Amino acid sequence: MSKVKKLTPYREVAKKALMSWYKLSNEEAEEEVIKKSFAELEEKVGAAGSMNAAIDGLTGNLSDEEREAFRNAVINKDKVFLDDEDSKVLENAQKKLGVSTADSDSVLKVLSAVHDFWVTSNAKKFNIYKRNLKKFQHLPFELIGWDEAKLDLLFVEPIYNALGYDIEDQALSDTFTLQTFDYLDKNGIHTQSDLAKFIRDLEYSARTEENEPKGPSDVAVMVGGVMTNNTSIKKELKENV
Repeated sequence: MSKVKKLTPYREVAKKALMSWYKLSNEEAEEEVIKKSFAELEEKVGAAGSMNAAIDGLTGNLSDEEREAFRNAVINKDKVFLDDEDSKVLENAQKKLGVSTADSDSVLKVLSAVHDFWVTSNAKKFNIYKRNLKKFQHLPFELIGWDEAKLDLLFVEPIYNALGYDIEDQALSDTFTLQTFDYLDKNGIHTQSDLAKFIRDLEYSARTEENEPKGPSDVAVMVGGVMTNNTSIKKELKENV
């Protein structure tokens, strides 16, 4: 009996993106990722950068050589399907990384790395007028809300699946909420006024001159975005005092 071929994680991400963003059917998306070149797919879905950030966040326990072999198995530009060599690399990585790499805290750490990459790479979007209500996306991971944060599972989940792990959305959501409360407490954020001051004075590695708030109106919009898109924060913070 012939072995069922598995798409590389990159091609799996591209397939999911084509279905989600371009409304292709499963069959149409699969045909695209099989027939199109890496460059053609990347022009449409732009997934490689986020996946590389995920790999860097995930593979801290691997040597440089092992990490690059893992990266090549996950994002091989010339391969559509995983081959035996790729499967062996993924199996060895799974053993080296251990089961703790799939616990909620570890997965959220990887998602946070992907988010930081996005903020750095898309700083210019901060000042696009039509994206005014999206300014909160340029804040640290813990402040953007689970509905926003989980969108990057698109780039992350197929990597975990290739390692033999399933992602438990509810467990991630619960842990994210706990991390959010801890983040608020550690930074002395108890009111919306505290949040505004924190956003204004924030030192964040992904913040640049392009995506820092330019004045009170930007800060107000970002506070509003946080409160609207993060129900846990909305319930936790008191009104302005």
